Amino acid sequence: MPIDIPAAIATLNGTIQLARGLAEASAELDKAELKLRIVGLVDQLVAAKDSFIDAREEIRNLETEIAQLKETTAKIEDLVEDQDFLYAKDDQGQRTGQPYCPRCLEVDGRLVSMHPTIGRSDWDRVCPQCKNDFLVDKRVRDADYARQTALIEQANRDDNY
Repeated sequence: MPIDIPAAIATLNGTIQLARGLAEASAELDKAELKLRIVGLVDQLVAAKDSFIDAREEIRNLETEIAQLKETTAKIEDLVEDQDFLYAKDDQGQRTGQPYCPRCLEVDGRLVSMHPTIGRSDWDRVCPQCKNDFLVDKRVRDADYARQTALIEQANRDDNY
């Protein structure tokens, strides 16, 4: 819930003015009028308290989000990039494991390790979180294409002789 700090301050200012008015006029007011004004004062104090409780909750949520972003940033700084994807580093600083999903990192700020797709090419990966699939190892794909092209060309040459 968004916090409206100016409204909370305005409520407190109104409460202070009401309390000052009560203090100045209490001798002149009858008991019923005094009680009515005190009820109004209490209502404004409760509203101000609720606003500050909401603000405290919002601050805690923001602090949690900041801590998560700092943690993710620290993890990202310890990754290595290869072919536009981020990977964990081994002891020699080389990529290891599966790449992290770029969509989940950019949109959600989360590091989600992608998995090889079942029954598809060796260079495809799918994110278990967002279900997007990516072409991650272009070198393997290009080598496969080159090998297939060479085989086709060889078969065509063999057919021509």
